[in-house]
Amino acid sequence: SFAEARAKQLEQLIREQQPDALAMPSVMYLATAEACDAEMHQRIERHREQRPLHSQTREEPVQVAAALVGQHNDVVLLDCLSLWVSNLMLLEWSDQAILQATDELLSSLSSLDCASYALIVSQTMLWPVVTAMFWAG
Repeated sequence: SFAEARAKQLEQLIREQQPDALAMPSVMYLATAEACDAEMHQRIERHREQRPLHSQTREEPVQVAAALVGQHNDVVLLDCLSLWVSNLMLLEWSDQAILQATDELLSSLSSLDCASYALIVSQTMLWPVVTAMFWAG
């Protein structure tokens, strides 16, 4: 599933998507953020504190597809797709390399036979453009 939701809505979304038999699903939280400055460090710490206790956390800013290998959880939560792409761009990956890494990520996600759901968080990057176009018009 690709769901657009605010961070506080994600746990509720996970609960709503789970079959009734799974009262507390096992969650793999795959975080892509890097603490490049004090503000980001604080944000990451806040996110760590807010994660459910029953989640398994893996922090991987670049090799996201490889981080999914061998995981055995009911839910995979990738947070955040846009930060991951930004990380690759900051490392000066070529467009072709980023597209290949994206294909590998999609392949890894589709081959997860143990996960009931894969949720991908992404920043809504179009809103400023849409807003600017609206106000300019």
